[in-house]
Amino acid sequence: MATNITGWKFNTTERNGPPEEMRPDEAQQWCNFTLLMPGWLPSDCRVVFWGSLRKEAPPGRTTLDKGRPNWTQANPSSFLFTGHGNGRHIRIKQFLYDWAPPALDHPSLWDKPDRPFSVDSKRVGWIGTDYKGRLAASAILWGTMCEASVVEGTFSDTELTRIFQEIHPVDEEAKDKIITTPFASLCYWGRYQCSLVGVPFSMWRYRRSDPNLPYRWFPKEAVRRTLASQLPTKPEGWQIDSVCVLGDPNSPDEIEGLYVLGNRDRYVWCRTIYNPGKVGITIPPQPDVHSCKTELLRVGDINIHHAWIDDHCGPHDAIWQAGDRIHMIQCNSAVGFDVGAFMKLVLNMIAAPA
Repeated sequence: MATNITGWKFNTTERNGPPEEMRPDEAQQWCNFTLLMPGWLPSDCRVVFWGSLRKEAPPGRTTLDKGRPNWTQANPSSFLFTGHGNGRHIRIKQFLYDWAPPALDHPSLWDKPDRPFSVDSKRVGWIGTDYKGRLAASAILWGTMCEASVVEGTFSDTELTRIFQEIHPVDEEAKDKIITTPFASLCYWGRYQCSLVGVPFSMWRYRRSDPNLPYRWFPKEAVRRTLASQLPTKPEGWQIDSVCVLGDPNSPDEIEGLYVLGNRDRYVWCRTIYNPGKVGITIPPQPDVHSCKTELLRVGDINIHHAWIDDHCGPHDAIWQAGDRIHMIQCNSAVGFDVGAFMKLVLNMIAAPA
């Protein structure tokens, strides 16, 4: 069994198998994300068992892979626990969303109306309808994509909000190690080079159409200045985490970078696109199907196309053309991250030298 630089066992050579019931403190060593458990459930609810772990396995499928998605051959790790009450049942899944930038920062609620709530003084969660038509909530907490779905009965917005406000890491040491490890080193897609997935990941219509496009991830320690300089400038106060080069490294189709503020709970995904026709984006961009607000801003000789959901917390997407390149910036939602704060960040990234 191989181990990754984090010291955990998530990079395994074992074949895939069915989920295993496991205590969360034991399961953490198999997860490339911070594993969380609830600090509160409604008084009539209880966790029916400690949790169900899907261990990471190399790409491919076996007869034991029931429940794995059919849109990819990848086998990343995930952890699931369920809470049962009087005629109601909630399912909470956790994983590292690492096959594309997460659409809107809450991709499970894509294409349906959604509403934000405050997890704490900085972080924002969302309540809406998931891809199976169920009442659901979603938030990125300690870098973990945490998705709750109501399987049976009803849960109020107040109850869903409190569940997310009181969920917490099961292992502080593991949490500290994982959130300081670059995304490029944690990312299943980066380590196994799986085919790209054509999921939506912007409020603007932009989906990668070539699953076989080569790519390579670089952790922050390996990012060359010449590589980072091709992206929009790092915003003040933020730090480079990882960079991905897509296409021929000597003549890339696209370069994307991940900047973080503290940890991956606050992120800026930015990209420079050299071959818009190949990767399927146009200027002016067209909104994708998720409901959002849009505006066109003129800054000097640059037209900035801005899309966002909530005026007060985001999330936000901006896209513009500079010469033969297209640049895109995506920020996840945060308490107080309103339209003015986002545009200040964008102007800083445009104006400052690389």
